[in-house]
Amino acid sequence: MTYRHFFWDFDGTLFDTYPAIVAAFQAALQEFGIKGDPDEIYKLMMTTITYAVDAYSERYGLGPAFKRRFRQLERPFEQAMAAPYPSLRAVCREIAGRGGKNYLYTHRDTEAILYLKRYGVDMYFADYVTSEDHFPAKPAPDALLALMARNGVSPKDAVMIGDRSIDILAGKNAGMAGCYFDPQHIKLVTEGDFTVHALTELVDYL
Repeated sequence: MTYRHFFWDFDGTLFDTYPAIVAAFQAALQEFGIKGDPDEIYKLMMTTITYAVDAYSERYGLGPAFKRRFRQLERPFEQAMAAPYPSLRAVCREIAGRGGKNYLYTHRDTEAILYLKRYGVDMYFADYVTSEDHFPAKPAPDALLALMARNGVSPKDAVMIGDRSIDILAGKNAGMAGCYFDPQHIKLVTEGDFTVHALTELVDYL
């Protein structure tokens, strides 16, 4: 199966931000006297980051101060550590150059777009949805349906690419295919129509 319209998640898909997010989470826990296991934190975040915060908060009786501190630390850790996945620019350029289109659908705010601009990738994206558009969160399909409607996209020509179940399910709920991006070969998601371990593999689906 081939596609013309590629809808991308941001964290853990376009950009390798999770090492920074996990490090910020660990640093916040440490301030509360808790040693967090990075592998467990990462796996919990594969549901959602909020799920990881809630799990640790419930386990250790942490109040809102922990979540606030984690969010305070998250941005400086990301600015120091976050980077695009290898070949991101080349793959997005190839998609656009062969008549396809790229779209961003993230739960982040518009800072995600600034990251794309910083690394010279924004020119290859036709449209964006961020948290500031106030759509229901994934796996609800509302944001993807809106993106398709305003860009004249048929779901049969589209695929949602992400590293979590909620990304894949959002795509499926919108009627499009779902691609699981699994660069670490950890196989945490089973809902995808297909899996890629490197972004360059997506060119095979053009």
